[in-house]
Amino acid sequence: MIKIFIILLISLSLLNSCQNKVYAPNTFIVTRYNSLISGAYEDIAKVNFYKETQNAIVYCEAGYQINTEELDFMIQGFEDNYSKMTNIYGKPTDIDNNGKIIILLINMNRNVGGVFHPGDLVYGIRNNAEILYIDINCSDKLETILHEFQHLINHNVNFMQKGYSILWLNEILSRATQSLYKQGDMHYGAYYNCFYTWNLQLYYAGDYGVYINDKTAENFIWYLFKKNNESPEVFKRIAHSTEREGYKKILSAVEGMGIGETWEEVLYNFASHILENAISDDDVNYYLTDSDTTVALYPGAFIFYEENGKTKIALNPDTYVGNTPKPIYFTTP
Repeated sequence: MIKIFIILLISLSLLNSCQNKVYAPNTFIVTRYNSLISGAYEDIAKVNFYKETQNAIVYCEAGYQINTEELDFMIQGFEDNYSKMTNIYGKPTDIDNNGKIIILLINMNRNVGGVFHPGDLVYGIRNNAEILYIDINCSDKLETILHEFQHLINHNVNFMQKGYSILWLNEILSRATQSLYKQGDMHYGAYYNCFYTWNLQLYYAGDYGVYINDKTAENFIWYLFKKNNESPEVFKRIAHSTEREGYKKILSAVEGMGIGETWEEVLYNFASHILENAISDDDVNYYLTDSDTTVALYPGAFIFYEENGKTKIALNPDTYVGNTPKPIYFTTP
């Protein structure tokens, strides 16, 4: 009887000490890549537990050296921003019932930065957990983890709860998160400015190799932040707007900010702001399109060009975001 009682006490003690701890398998389904654009494939990664915090559990793929100082900086930054992000964007799911986000550092075979897989949130599809995957060679792990965390929240708040998600707006809001973390000025110059024809996956002018959405998207969201007195409330208004279309969500969120009442006005004022706040030397906000050049302006796209010694804007304010957008062809003088 005494032995049984002692064993029972030990068992209860172990149960009590472990009730706030999370134990996960040492393998995960992960995605790796063969090349920059295509060649994604699934693999099994063996991982080692690194750290558990209030809102995160961190694992690193076995067999790779890690910079613990860099990793701890990422984890602390995630914790510092967790409540800010959930206040702005909403709550994530908790499919694994542990109240935490798994951060998984793996080798993706190329520096893709990071990814979030919606399949992880569907029981039986992948890992059945809220997971943010970060490339082990990523140069800015904190910025990437915050970007992907917004995607995870967005998937729950929009796709899972409302039945739809807006790709380009999802990307815009993830870049809003990066802007909040960086607290830096607009500094991305682009030959071709566009941020909501995301489905095209276009490159503009092969000799430049400029991806048409990334830079303008981050500039645009930073512009909204600055025009809202550097308050992230504008992002919250966008994220929780009841409007169905993306551009209407933004229009409702910027009402009263003095940047336009129509979508064309908002785009034109954004382009004008880039011109008015251009940074000199190497860190410029815009590039001029060469004279006598014909440019296909897809929906939302704009370029800068010179005419009679003045810099002007050519803009296509179309709001179409489907898979078959039609451009307006503009030839610079």
